[in-house]
Amino acid sequence: DLDRGHVDQEQIRYLEEKALWLCARCEDAESRNGRKLVHMAEDRKALVHKLRAEHSHRSGRKHSSGVFGGLRQVIHLVRDCKVVLTRNVSYLYGLANGTRGIMVGVVYGPGGVGTLPGAVVCEFPDYCGPAFYASEPHWVPILPMFATKESSRLTRCQFPLTAGFALAVNKAQGLTGKEGVVIHL
Repeated sequence: DLDRGHVDQEQIRYLEEKALWLCARCEDAESRNGRKLVHMAEDRKALVHKLRAEHSHRSGRKHSSGVFGGLRQVIHLVRDCKVVLTRNVSYLYGLANGTRGIMVGVVYGPGGVGTLPGAVVCEFPDYCGPAFYASEPHWVPILPMFATKESSRLTRCQFPLTAGFALAVNKAQGLTGKEGVVIHL
């Protein structure tokens, strides 16, 4: 009950900035993630990276992420934003579906901003594999993945990431919220 005087301003600030928000509906989680990204971009004068999936055919754009194994049509990210993996990347090293981290940067290829990047570098505190960057052992380059629509030849290439300030309750099953959790109904 953040707006009823049961917590002080410092606690509210902590819960707003650090805690994971669990929402009953997917659209509420997406709305909160969008608002947090906009505020981060405005406060820091930072670029919002709009990562559009690549499809084998333009008709692939009309299908949901569920058809393509959780790969979204569009992902919005801002440097230092919270992220969540939407697929298993390297389960043995702690990069499973639902793993949370922080987006460090985006590596664009020759096409530059506006094209699908070659990698999104994220910091995952629970990563326990070989270091990609000697001075930053928890930084991991996440590469785009392909998914094929069942019973078709339609493919989607996209990063298995999404903004992670808020999650729908069903997505959060099995997660440990070390920094605290706000239940948003």
